[in-house]
Amino acid sequence: MRSFYTTLIFLLPVSIFAQSNYLRGYVLQNNGDTLKGYINYREWDQCPTSIDFKRNPGDKDVSKFTPQDSKGFQVNGFETYISYIGLLSMNRTNFNNLPNKPDTLRKPAAVFLKQIATGKYVTLYVQNDDTKIRYLIAEQSDAPIELRQYRYYAENGEISNLDTYKGQLKLRVNKFHPGNTGLNRKVENTDYELDQLKSLINEINENKSDKPAFRFFAGLAFNSTTVKINDIIYIHDQQSLNYSSPKINFGIDVFGNPNVQKFIFRMELSYSYIKPRFAYSDDPQYAIKSISDIHYAFDQNTFSFTPQLLLNLYNTAKLKFYIDGGVGLNFSGYSNQHLDIKNTDEFNNVTRTSTDNPYLLSSFWLTVPVQAGVIFKKVEIHFTFLTGPNYTPIKGASSTLTAGNQATNMGVKYLF
Repeated sequence: MRSFYTTLIFLLPVSIFAQSNYLRGYVLQNNGDTLKGYINYREWDQCPTSIDFKRNPGDKDVSKFTPQDSKGFQVNGFETYISYIGLLSMNRTNFNNLPNKPDTLRKPAAVFLKQIATGKYVTLYVQNDDTKIRYLIAEQSDAPIELRQYRYYAENGEISNLDTYKGQLKLRVNKFHPGNTGLNRKVENTDYELDQLKSLINEINENKSDKPAFRFFAGLAFNSTTVKINDIIYIHDQQSLNYSSPKINFGIDVFGNPNVQKFIFRMELSYSYIKPRFAYSDDPQYAIKSISDIHYAFDQNTFSFTPQLLLNLYNTAKLKFYIDGGVGLNFSGYSNQHLDIKNTDEFNNVTRTSTDNPYLLSSFWLTVPVQAGVIFKKVEIHFTFLTGPNYTPIKGASSTLTAGNQATNMGVKYLF
C-alpha cells in the first residue's frame, strides 16, 4: 500500500505539468487563412500568451503562435480565443493595494481574449493576467472594448467602485432592447464578475442554453470488507474475517472547467452493510489453563458522505482515466450485537456467559478512500481502497475491544 501512495504522489505532478493534450482545432492566421490541426489544450488559469500547434498529432515539429502573429484560435468543441492588440486598464483591484482615487491608466497590450458568451448582438470576452481580470465586449464584427471598473479608497477609508461598465452595458441594452426596463434593472444589479456578466450577455443575446457546470451520478459496487477485532475480554489475539456485500452510491460532480473536466470535485453519498460472525477458541491466560470458545457477532449499517478531488490523468471526450482521493465521513448503526463465551478449564469445568450489546461501538468514524477508474462517455468503472481509524467503543465505554474495517470495492457508475 505504501508503494501505491508513493506512485500516486509521483503521478500527480507529472500528469499535471507534463501531459500534452493535443485536440483538434485551428489557428486563424493574420492573412485570413485558417490553419487546421491540433492545439495543445490546457486548463489555463490565465489567458495563454502563446499556444503550441501541430498539423498532425504525431508530428514532432511544433509551431508556436502568439497574439501578434495570429488573429486567434479555437479548440473544437471547447474554447475560442481571439487576438487583441490595443489599450488595457492597469488599475489594481485587490483591496490591499488600491489607490486613493480612480486609476484610469491604460497601456498598449497584445493578448489573447477568451470568448465567454456570444450571440446575435454582443460577445463577451475575458482576459486575466498577474495584474487583474478584465472583461471586454464586442458588437458582431466590431473590435472589443473593455468594460471598465475602478476600485479605490475613498476619503473615509472605505472601498468605492466607479462602475463605468454599467453605463457601457446600458448602451447595448437600449440599442438592442429599447424600453426594456427589466434588463436595465438587471444591469444595475450585475456585479463585475464572470457568471453575472455572462448571464446578462446571454439574456441580451436571447440565448437559451449553456454547458452545465455539474452532473449527477448513481452506481452499484461489490464491496469486500476485512473486519478486524482485538481484545475480546482477556484474549489479545487479533481476529479477522472477510465479508462481501453490495454497496450503492449516488452524488454530484462539480467541474473546475466544464469544457476540460480535468479537475472534478465529487460529493458522494453511499450505503453499505456488514454482518460479521466471529467464532474462535483461545487461551484467556487465566491463572489456570483453560480454553475459551468465543462467538461474537454484530450487524453494521453505514451511510457515508465522501467529499473527494478527482483528477483525469488521461482526458479525451470518449475515454478518461482518473485517480482521486478524499475523506469518508461514516455514520453507522448497530444491531444484533451478541457475545457468547464458553470457558473450559483443565478439570473440564464449563462456564457460559451470554451478553447482548456488550460494546458501545462508535456511530461516527472516518475512512481515507483512494480510487482509480476509467470513464467511457457516461459509464464509469472504478476500483476503490478504503482504510482509516477504527470504530472502537466510544470514549468512556468500559471495554478494551478494538474493531475496524478495511475495504476494497469494484463498481460501476452511470453519469447523468
